[in-house]
This record gives sequence, structure tokens and C-alpha cells, in this order.
Amino acid sequence: MKGRQVELTVSTELGESTRGVGELREFSSPLRYAMSFGWLITAFVLAVVLVVVPVIHLITTWLLPIAGLVGFVTIIQTRATITKIKSQCPSCKAAVLLGGGRAEAQMRDSCNDCNRPLIISRIQ
Repeated sequence: MKGRQVELTVSTELGESTRGVGELREFSSPLRYAMSFGWLITAFVLAVVLVVVPVIHLITTWLLPIAGLVGFVTIIQTRATITKIKSQCPSCKAAVLLGGGRAEAQMRDSCNDCNRPLIISRIQ
């Protein structure tokens, strides 16, 4: 799945900012539901399979279904992601390649050179 390029603002908490670009990947509703149900079914099947393993079943029988439900809700709510963010650090002007995250909210990362926290937001 190929995404399209979008413009972003990379800023620090002190108000310095630069522009950057990232790759926007949008997910259709059928794809989100398929991925989320796959996550949920995998978690429940793994929990059932691990019931026969001594000691481990004490944790996995309740932890895996909870993790499956959390993953299910998270995947359904993720309509788009932004990845491969290329920009400059507003503080030290070093080139940065940031991981990204969900497109619905501001993302946070840090500069690799000066370790300053960065706030990444989409330009509407």
C-alpha cells in the first residue's frame, strides 16, 4: 500500500518550527475491520492454546484477551498513519527521519542529535 506525501510542521515546545514531509497511509473501513478482527481472533486462539502450558496459563488466559480487545479498538480507530517523516530539527538544524504515528492527533518524537522533544502536526 503506497501512501501520498503530506506537509507537516515539526516544532519544539519553545515555539521553533520547521516544515517537513511524510507519507500518509489511509486505511479503508473493510481493511481496518479485517485487521482488527484478525488481531482479536489471534489473541483469543493463542490464549486457548496456552491454557495447557503450566505456569504461563496463569497470565496468558486473561492477558491475551485483554490485549486482543485493546488492539481491536486501536486498529478500528486508526483511520490513517503518517510515516517516514523527513525534516530538520528546529533547534539544531540537523536532518531528522522520524517514525510517525496516527494521523488523527499530534505526534511526539525527539531529535537524534540534540534529544530535544519534537511535536509533529499535519498542515491542513
